[in-house]
Amino acid sequence: MYAIVADHKNGTVDAYYWVFFPYNLGKKVDPLGVTNYVGNHVGDWERVRIRFANSAPKEIEYFAPVAKVKGTHPVVYTAEGSHGMWSTAGDHDYVNVVEIVKLTDHTSDDGVSWDTWNNVLLFHNGSDYSGSTNWLAYEGYWGNNGHKVHLREERHQCTGPPAISV
Repeated sequence: MYAIVADHKNGTVDAYYWVFFPYNLGKKVDPLGVTNYVGNHVGDWERVRIRFANSAPKEIEYFAPVAKVKGTHPVVYTAEGSHGMWSTAGDHDYVNVVEIVKLTDHTSDDGVSWDTWNNVLLFHNGSDYSGSTNWLAYEGYWGNNGHKVHLREERHQCTGPPAISV
């Protein structure tokens, strides 16, 4: 896990926690009986932002408000086969087109718990990444280039995301 800290100099500090996911398993969609997989891709970054006011955590930014805390740390659920980050275990629809095309992330309390706060590399916004961290300055796209062919039973491959930032 990587953290980039942005100090707003008014008692407010944003900490952006970044996690790299080597592969995203696309979602199976079955509109009108035609099966397809949407969103397979390699190389993806996801982030959670925690805002601190006068050194106290005040807000967390991802799809939903914090629902569970472990000690002093918010619990974030990562979807099975995906990289969607959620505040609770369960099914989470993130695309729903009139019940015809529905993309759902699945999370569970049964997964492996990572105490990531014990293994965070901390950087300040605007850091000069050098040496073993120079790859953090990469400004291109992660993963492979996608294509636009959509055929029955084809596992669609998407272009990866751009570089991490705050």
